[in-house]
Amino acid sequence: MRYDDLPADLDGFQREIERRDWGDGLPVIPPTPERVEAMLDGADPDVALGVMPPSGHEVLLGTVATNAVMAGCRPGMLPVLRAAVTAVIVPRFNLLGVQTTTHPAAPLTIVSGAGHLGVNAGAGTLGPGWAANATLGRAIRLVLMNIGGARPGGTDQATIGHPGKYSFIVGENVDESPWGEYIAPAHLRVPSDDPDAAEAFRSVTLVAGEGPHNISDHHSSTASEMMTSILGTVNQPGMNNWHYPTAPFVVLLCPEHAHLFAREGLRREDVADWLRREAGLEIERFSAGFVPILTERRFGARDELPPGTVIPALATAEQVIIVVTGGPGRHSMVIPTFGNSQPVQIVSPSMTTQSTS
Repeated sequence: MRYDDLPADLDGFQREIERRDWGDGLPVIPPTPERVEAMLDGADPDVALGVMPPSGHEVLLGTVATNAVMAGCRPGMLPVLRAAVTAVIVPRFNLLGVQTTTHPAAPLTIVSGAGHLGVNAGAGTLGPGWAANATLGRAIRLVLMNIGGARPGGTDQATIGHPGKYSFIVGENVDESPWGEYIAPAHLRVPSDDPDAAEAFRSVTLVAGEGPHNISDHHSSTASEMMTSILGTVNQPGMNNWHYPTAPFVVLLCPEHAHLFAREGLRREDVADWLRREAGLEIERFSAGFVPILTERRFGARDELPPGTVIPALATAEQVIIVVTGGPGRHSMVIPTFGNSQPVQIVSPSMTTQSTS
């Protein structure tokens, strides 16, 4: 991407950005050399982070910084964006599948320890009004499009998509969490090689998620009642997770719901294991055409199962990513995933906690 051959006037610049397919449909900030240099803040623009599918283009930090400027990011945010981009090109994330599927998958970015950068972890964390959340999420999308080459209707084959394909970032509300921060299992964590990471964030976790499904529960007074509400939202037959028994699953718990569990002595992993044990649907809830495929993927054969057989939604508690986020009120969310993708958590040197309890 070269800036020096673009029109100097703003209207002409925007038209040329649209002509070249360098945008996401919204106006972008002109990435002048001065702005890109400020975004890099002394970092080497020629640092190579890896190769991004489906284009196969090499990801250079200078190009990432250029997209950050276009998205409206402010200087200081680049380490978080660098971590997110590093995470999605880890092979187990299967970015090729995420970028080209008909499923409405978008990289959900969960950021911990970046409140000083303006990342909102409180009320409305997934909504508008927060420049850091909006621009960082948007920068990830611009990188996926401009470096990765995923264009809607082209290599990006999403049938409908969802608004998170513009920006999909949530801050972790560690201050209001009874369990501290979410720490992924060891095999999903990758240490950051960015010298600026320690001062920018504690962890950045990427999951290929579909749109959030709300859990409105204002009346439960016990952990069992609350789990009933969560299960009622989890147990729906249309999610992609049924195709992949080891697929991750995200639960965003508001602080009030999280403390309801904690008051009964339940740790984060206890809630995850409870969900693993109870989440599932009777075979009759699935379409006749899908049942043979489902049973083969889950049980290795297309044998007819007796009525009432429950198909578990989850194989292990480690699949469940529970993050405390949001502000006052009793609304939580579940986010099913693309399924054929595993989460990646980039951890900075400042993240020294060893357990989630």
